[in-house]
Amino acid sequence: MNLKQYIINLVAGYDVEENIIMLQHRIEDEQHTSSSLRRDVSSQQVTIANLNQQVATSATELSSAKKELKDYQKECEKLDGEKDAAKKELISLQQLYATLRGDADSLRHTNESLRNDLSEKTANLMAFQGRYDSLTNSYNQLADVSADSKARVKELEGELETANENHAALQGRYESLNQSYNELEQEAAGSKARVGELEQYLETANVEKSELLSSIDKAKVTVEGLEKKVADQDYDIKTLTDNWVTASANLAKMTESRDSLQADLTAANANIEKKASELEEKQSELVSLTGRLKELEAEFESKNAIGTATPEEIKALESRIQELEEKIQDKDNEINILQQNIKARENEKDILIKELNELRFKEDLLNDRVNELEEKVRSNERTINQQEKEVQEKAREIAKLKKQVADLLDKVDIDPVPLIDEISQPKPMTEPIPVPVPAPTPSPTPKPPVDDIHACPTKPKGPKVSKESIPNVPVDGGFVDFPPIKNDSAIKVTRTIVEVKDRKNNSIYADDFFENSSAEEIALQARILADAAIKGETIWACRECGGAVKIGKRMINHKESLFFTHVSREQSCPWIHKQTKSIDKPGGEDDEPDEPTDDGPEIEIVSKAQQMKNFMLRMLTTTESEELGIEDVKMDTIIRSNLPYMRWRRPDLSFDYNGRRLVIQLQRKKHGTQELADRDIFYRLTDTHIIWVFGADNDVTYDYMRQSNYKNTLFYNHRNVLVFDKEAQEESEKQQTLVLKCNWLDENNEWEHKLAKDGCNGMLIKLSDLTFDNEYCKPYYFNANEPYFVKNPEAKRAYEMSLESREDLKKKLEENWKRDAKYQEALRLMRMRHAKAISFKSGTTWGFRYNDTTLIQPIFTEVPYEINDGYYVVKVDDNYGLVDSYAEIIIAWNGQFKKHISAFFDSHQLVVFNEGNSYGLSDKNGNVLIDSRYEAIAKWTEKAVKVKLNNKWTICDLNGQLLTDYWYDSIEPFAGIRTSAKLTREGCWKRYDGVIDENGNPLSTQSVPFCNGYLVCVFGLWGYRKDSVNVIEPQYDDMTSWTDSLCRVYKENKWGIVNVETGSVVIQLEYDSIGDLVNGVAVAKYMGVSKHIDISGKEVSQQTITLQDGMKKVLLSGKWGILDATGMEIVAPKYDEIGSFRGRLIGVINGHIIKLNAYYNYPIMLRMKYVSSNAYSYTLSVGGVNCHISKAFVTQSGCNNINQILTPSNKGIAFGNLIFSNENYMLRVVKTEHLSKPLSHGDKQDDFSENVIYEGVVSGFKKYRTKAMNEPKVTKAIVKIGADAVTMVPRRFFVAAQLNITEFHIGDQLKLRKIGFDDELDQTIWEIISNTAQNE
Repeated sequence: MNLKQYIINLVAGYDVEENIIMLQHRIEDEQHTSSSLRRDVSSQQVTIANLNQQVATSATELSSAKKELKDYQKECEKLDGEKDAAKKELISLQQLYATLRGDADSLRHTNESLRNDLSEKTANLMAFQGRYDSLTNSYNQLADVSADSKARVKELEGELETANENHAALQGRYESLNQSYNELEQEAAGSKARVGELEQYLETANVEKSELLSSIDKAKVTVEGLEKKVADQDYDIKTLTDNWVTASANLAKMTESRDSLQADLTAANANIEKKASELEEKQSELVSLTGRLKELEAEFESKNAIGTATPEEIKALESRIQELEEKIQDKDNEINILQQNIKARENEKDILIKELNELRFKEDLLNDRVNELEEKVRSNERTINQQEKEVQEKAREIAKLKKQVADLLDKVDIDPVPLIDEISQPKPMTEPIPVPVPAPTPSPTPKPPVDDIHACPTKPKGPKVSKESIPNVPVDGGFVDFPPIKNDSAIKVTRTIVEVKDRKNNSIYADDFFENSSAEEIALQARILADAAIKGETIWACRECGGAVKIGKRMINHKESLFFTHVSREQSCPWIHKQTKSIDKPGGEDDEPDEPTDDGPEIEIVSKAQQMKNFMLRMLTTTESEELGIEDVKMDTIIRSNLPYMRWRRPDLSFDYNGRRLVIQLQRKKHGTQELADRDIFYRLTDTHIIWVFGADNDVTYDYMRQSNYKNTLFYNHRNVLVFDKEAQEESEKQQTLVLKCNWLDENNEWEHKLAKDGCNGMLIKLSDLTFDNEYCKPYYFNANEPYFVKNPEAKRAYEMSLESREDLKKKLEENWKRDAKYQEALRLMRMRHAKAISFKSGTTWGFRYNDTTLIQPIFTEVPYEINDGYYVVKVDDNYGLVDSYAEIIIAWNGQFKKHISAFFDSHQLVVFNEGNSYGLSDKNGNVLIDSRYEAIAKWTEKAVKVKLNNKWTICDLNGQLLTDYWYDSIEPFAGIRTSAKLTREGCWKRYDGVIDENGNPLSTQSVPFCNGYLVCVFGLWGYRKDSVNVIEPQYDDMTSWTDSLCRVYKENKWGIVNVETGSVVIQLEYDSIGDLVNGVAVAKYMGVSKHIDISGKEVSQQTITLQDGMKKVLLSGKWGILDATGMEIVAPKYDEIGSFRGRLIGVINGHIIKLNAYYNYPIMLRMKYVSSNAYSYTLSVGGVNCHISKAFVTQSGCNNINQILTPSNKGIAFGNLIFSNENYMLRVVKTEHLSKPLSHGDKQDDFSENVIYEGVVSGFKKYRTKAMNEPKVTKAIVKIGADAVTMVPRRFFVAAQLNITEFHIGDQLKLRKIGFDDELDQTIWEIISNTAQNE
């Protein structure tokens, strides 16, 4: 190395040549890196080519999708043509359709706005592309870089920054476009929702179609009379018209939905075009960025080729190129991300197209189904028109039949007597005014009719008419006796079933039974067989096939023919060739006659029956009837059953009477024995009293009583009949309440009242005259069974054998219901398939079924809802019940349960009910076990349940008694012996895991042996247990051994000590920590300060300094205090330092120096820390407070510097002068031998009383001297007052009294008066009154 090189290295501070070599190596490394980058660029170009190919593929797919969309549009246009034809059929709905179409136009306008926004954003994006191209052209000029390359690079940086800003704007626009796409997706979702609405409309249409078909079927059923059938037909026509209008409206809605789908399709097409445009823009941007990358590489190579640039320029340029390449790479990544997003949008587009195709398919299906529904509507219209023609034809038949009846009456020369003269047209029934229901009264005993009604009105006796002419015909408008009750089955007929068997296999021959039995025996047996058929029992069976039989009848020439017939229409028997009609089982919806009759049309009878009902309705709603206790009168209103196998019946009249529910049923020829039995059973089980009233057949001869069904009513109602004839009508008008005529059979089966005997054919009675049988619900006037049974005891036994209690009847009906083959098959299938019964609605009520089998008739007034484990809560009016998943009854809805059921515990057979948000527990019969006072009740064990209150859980028994005092956040289901639970302690946010026993009491999860017992942990809290007894209840967050029987315990972030044997607290929980006990002492931390405690918790001092007079300065827990000679605490250990000044103790605490109300007349050495110094003094920290000491004092004490005093020696620092007003605290040096020297005197506030004159003697002086003074200066006089008191009188007090302190001597007297006290100086303020100073 030459001298020049050496000097250069010396000046530079490093080896310059070596550094140049290192730079050359770095340039080579950068070149290598650049080559690697170029390879990466080549790889990216390949990737870009692949992306371009994918883009081309996507473009092809896009074109294909567009073609498919165009095809779909053509199909939509074709659909438009088809829909136009449908629109022409809905002219009446054009206004509504126009409104809906306006909404669709509004939606299309919104889509056009979105497309305009998209076009504007596309234009902005093209503008950015232009600016971006300009930036690229500027960057191309870098190839001519020369000496001004640095400036060019800076310019390029600015342009790059602008490009970044533009890119950010592009990104913002992309996010905006993405938001627009999301909005389109939401619109597509709306399209799906509209398709769902179309499907819902279709379901509604199907339901309406079913109801329509049901209405048509009902219109075909024969009802009571053709006049009522005309009204029903009118109602059906109106219903069908409404349904047609509804279906037309649904078609309009479907058309609107199709228009909406077309709008969605257009929007989706626009969105696809927008995404294609975005893809092209991103491709252009990618090409531009690739060009820029090549230009940068050329620029770098140009720089290397020039070789004239300085190393610093090369380095700077390389660094800048690297940054630009990183920026380009970032742009590439962003472009890749955008391309991925575009690809994702393409995929979403494909999905949308697929969904649109599916919507198109669904629309086609809906159109087909709508067309089918329209065809159904047109078919229904044709059916309605046909029925209208039938109604008109029936009306003509009515007129023709009326004429025929009139002609027949003319031939027999008998004038027709109308049943009810004043009523020619049925009166519309209005809702009765609600009247309070009076309290129920006891059932009245049989009594005579009221005084104002004639029991047997006297009628003019006309000439007798022979029985051979017209039997039982009234003469001259009078009345005739009721016909004798006897067996009229005298017509010889060939009976199909010739022999039946009873339960004892005895034979009963049909001809013998019907020809030789009495009317009473036949009526009684007919009723027994009818009841048995309803209950599914077999009393008498066909000899040939063994099938159950009942008694039927035919009317031949107005004569009754009786015979046996099979109960079941499916019964196969060789004796029959044609199946007879089946019975109306309980639960059916229609009240069908038992057997068809051949009496001819009942046109006139039905009409008179309606007039009779209207008249009775008017009589039952009068003021007089209300006074009798009659209210809530209704006509032809359904009464529903709450039994699963019975649904409803519709009586002629129903009303409340003194707390009872009554119905009046007009008995007519069409009512067979089976129907009589059915209605009697139905009303008995619904606790409704039924009154069968004769007279609706308008037969003034009462001959209808000869028929079997009328006899049946007679013998099953205490042998009473109630008739409404013209006489009863007239008396009803007179009394303005309903009056009926009653007669009964005597013990000889003769009528009690006859014209020849009493001048009347019955007694006129009111409802108040009836006796109400609450068991069988059959009101009667006179119990004619008693005298008859006295004479005929065998009849009594037979009658009593036919009776059974209401509960037995329910039981048998339920058994019959469950024995049904279809019912049993449905149960078998449900159990095999693990299926559930399905609730269904019929009209306004709900029932249960499985497939096509009805399991429970629709009797529930609210929709059933499912609770735990597949149970369903049902409700009939205000009564709740419960069925299982097979619709089998768990809790009957018979009025025992009035509370809402929320859960059922099958193992307990208990019910959780709620009243609002409060829950209780009861048994299945509704007996309350736990009142509704809890927030929830859940299963637990066989003898207990979980209950929740205030969001906490506990355990109680089935009588509501709590089994534990603990309330938990949660309790898991019981697992046999113990189960998990969570508990949050009061005042603590932490939730603890633990286990509990079956009574809810906590169990320990940890146990540690200690002192002949165990430390146990229960729900995160520790206690002590010995001999299975909790000596210390679990209450501590932690518990560890300390010594012998003492344990450390932790609670609420504090530690203490407890004695586990006694359970008492030895050391209160107030420490932050307590260490191990070593040699009887443990280190404990209290409020962040460590202290030493002994085994009893008493603090042991860390340091003790002995003071004068036996006093001690002690350090406890890092704080200083003062003890007197007896060990009593004078100053609590809470000060950072304690000193003394003027006889008073001084404390340092929290950065302040304060006077203490304690006194010590000697200096106390202080602990201190050096802070700083200047030319005149040192600054020392005493307990965190800066104090000062003069360097002169330090020198005068014989020390060269402060360190000699701070180190252990026979010298120390004490307070010298404290000026509290300006916090100027001075220190002084004290020697060990000075610690027993008293301090300067200081007064106390209470040493002297204010305004009191004291006499004192001067006992000395305080003097001050400096180097400049020849003699010391007197500053204070020491005055002794009395024997012990001493005070200081400063020089200024003498000046104030115009006295010279230097003229006073020891022994001179002074009179002083206290006028104040200086707290800062601990000095009494004196006024000098007089003196005896001696002048020298």
